[in-house]
Amino acid sequence: MKLRYVSIFVLLFVLTLMSGIFLQKTGIVKQYANFVNEMTSSWVVQFNKKEYEEEPQNFVYSNNYDFQIDTIFVKSYAGYGGIDFIDENLVFVDGEGILFSLEGNELKKVKDLNLPLYKDEFEAEFGEWRTFGVKDILISSFNELPSIFLSAITFVPKKKCYRLSVFQILMSKIEKNFEHDTFGKAVELFSTSPCLGKHATNDFAGTSSGGRLVRKGDNLLLSTGDFFFDGVNEKNLMDEYASEYGKVLAFNLKTSKKEVISKGSRNPQGMTNTPWGIFISEHGPQGGDELNLISINGKSIPDFGWPSASYGVDYGENYWPFDPSNRNHNEEEKFTNPEHFWVPSIGISNIGYIGLTSKLAAWRNSILVTSLRAGNIFRVKLDNFGQKIGIEEIEVGFRIRDLIVKESEIYLLEDTDPALIHRIYLPNKKID
Repeated sequence: MKLRYVSIFVLLFVLTLMSGIFLQKTGIVKQYANFVNEMTSSWVVQFNKKEYEEEPQNFVYSNNYDFQIDTIFVKSYAGYGGIDFIDENLVFVDGEGILFSLEGNELKKVKDLNLPLYKDEFEAEFGEWRTFGVKDILISSFNELPSIFLSAITFVPKKKCYRLSVFQILMSKIEKNFEHDTFGKAVELFSTSPCLGKHATNDFAGTSSGGRLVRKGDNLLLSTGDFFFDGVNEKNLMDEYASEYGKVLAFNLKTSKKEVISKGSRNPQGMTNTPWGIFISEHGPQGGDELNLISINGKSIPDFGWPSASYGVDYGENYWPFDPSNRNHNEEEKFTNPEHFWVPSIGISNIGYIGLTSKLAAWRNSILVTSLRAGNIFRVKLDNFGQKIGIEEIEVGFRIRDLIVKESEIYLLEDTDPALIHRIYLPNKKID
């Protein structure tokens, strides 16, 4: 009797296994997963629209200002990407390189920028990863023509490896809704080296890629993460000769010269230009998110310590393996200390600078630090020498991937599928 039950169980197991293999090979599993994802995402959009329609008065409160917040919907499920302005046009490029522009209360598709990401080839080798693709966009002029600069993780099919690449797309002119604009072909300016292969403990660690872009004079700056090649999760690439990971790179648009202007970063998620230099946000391990400064008066390349030093710890432990005595950045005084660090982690993301001429007078000379895990904005007030005075935590309530400050308005890209962009502004009030 028992043998018969065992035989039936084995038969059912074999039939289930064979059915699973058949469905996987024929692509039915993937089609079903995509169908469920689309249905779920559609439901999320409708739910979010209903929620905001029922509660049109949403506010973000701070010590000095009470902001109203509106939500802009984007029909994109690619994740990541970045936001910026082309003149008065708010634009969003999603993770797959699709350009969207604001029309009414919705960002609508303008065009596919046709970036040579080789996503299909990447997924054939590594599987599906939401973190593959566009990381940031930057709108800036070049030779008197507007350009879209983009950073993205790209795949090299022949070598079966990936890297961070920076592209430039020239535009002939700008019109509302881009009805008659001409977009040039995406030109690869440079890519990081070495090209990276499969990870020992995680096939692909795209969450630790960095990829933020900032313009400073003739230089285009790119932040690069360690992709978990930190000596603990995989071999350490940070100190290897010619490795361009865990750094901030400066690429001269006129001479094409590339140089390293900082090193020792784990995952630099944000950058912003200020009168005292480039502030960068550093996504630490468990704890140890940092705000760092690449000073314009620096006589040497700052080393922020990773992976030799961190104010964070390894996951599930109470110390970082390369810094067991918790001396952090004070070891031999060879590392640059952060301007501030957070424990526990806030899931630090992009940052923006409120300048001395901003219409938000009470916030002038501040760094706005966005967060994923905490879902808040941290306003870091600076003195006249660029030193931190204090921090105000402003409750927002959702994961923030990117931000753009435009006059008295702040635009936030929420880290969700489908994409949501929130506009924070002062409703019918005098600003100063």
